[in-house]
Amino acid sequence: SASLVFAVASFGAAVAAAGRLRWPHLNTLGLLIPPTLVAGTGVSLATQDHPLDLYGWAAWPVSLAVFYGCLRRRERHLWEMTAWLRARLRGDAGDVLAFDSARGSAPPPSWPHVLGFWLLAVIASVEVGWQVGQAVDGVWPLIAALAAGLVLADAVLWGDRWLSWPLDAARRVYLAFCAGPMLVLLAVALFGAGVLSDGNPRPFEFVPMLNPLALLAAGVLAAGFAWRRPAAAEADHPLKRLAEARWSPVLAVTGTVLITTETARTVHHWRGVDWELEALVASTTLQSALSVIWAVIALSGMVLGVRLARQVVWIAGASWMAVVVAKLFLVDLANLGAVSRVVSFLGVGVLLLIVGYLAPVPPAAPDQPHQD
Repeated sequence: SASLVFAVASFGAAVAAAGRLRWPHLNTLGLLIPPTLVAGTGVSLATQDHPLDLYGWAAWPVSLAVFYGCLRRRERHLWEMTAWLRARLRGDAGDVLAFDSARGSAPPPSWPHVLGFWLLAVIASVEVGWQVGQAVDGVWPLIAALAAGLVLADAVLWGDRWLSWPLDAARRVYLAFCAGPMLVLLAVALFGAGVLSDGNPRPFEFVPMLNPLALLAAGVLAAGFAWRRPAAAEADHPLKRLAEARWSPVLAVTGTVLITTETARTVHHWRGVDWELEALVASTTLQSALSVIWAVIALSGMVLGVRLARQVVWIAGASWMAVVVAKLFLVDLANLGAVSRVVSFLGVGVLLLIVGYLAPVPPAAPDQPHQD
């Protein structure tokens, strides 16, 4: 921790003294602050229980403050020194002359902002997860670590009102390279946790759709929709196609998978079924519940297709209803007890009757006239 502060503060002092000494190339030492922070993060994760251990609670705030202070004061000079150093290392005098004539005309670099965000995300996630893990176990440490990343993404989306720099000044950078990838990473992590983890919220009781995994997934989804519009409005960036794409098919498949696993977790916690694939598949309670819940999902898709006059959506819902009916005859009829079979068949049968009333096949969309 002391070495980290000494190195970062030394480089920061050199950057601060460059103006007073009229020695512009002294700003080049500011380029050593980001790799020093990266090395410090790696060492702290490898040798300490958590980043703020062994006086890290004092070292990291000082180091990050120096980093952002230098970036704020010397952002333009940082780009100039990066270009100058690259030209000198390649030994191309023409590049040096071209840089000298064009200095100040290009925008500041984006990589320091991106690096600072992800360093802060790693430190905050590991630290918060460790701290929570000292108090409670179960799913809470994982939820705390992921929630720290979600807080940082939300800060990018809504914090520009209070932090004009750097969030507003480098809006495109933080949307495209920080908040967007963070939300994608959180979505993947939550999908994996939703499928593999039993989501035990001890010491609290498990409540379907109101447990930590489900609530955090809802927060990530809301942040994703909040990110989508401003990200699509920005100029070309790596995630622009993702922001402009249709999310409904992926959301439908992902939602079905997560609702299925949420049902399995409910049966596990409320009925005492082991959180193992074989035990869950053999559970008559889970099979009956899935038949009814999948039928509700299929009915919702068919009704939505009628309301939107989208035959494709209706066909998707009808196809899933066909899967439910096939499951009734191939799985439920063969393996479930009498009571479970009655519940499954009656539940799905009632929903099929509702389909005929609420969700008849919508007409196909008329052909669009050809335009040259």
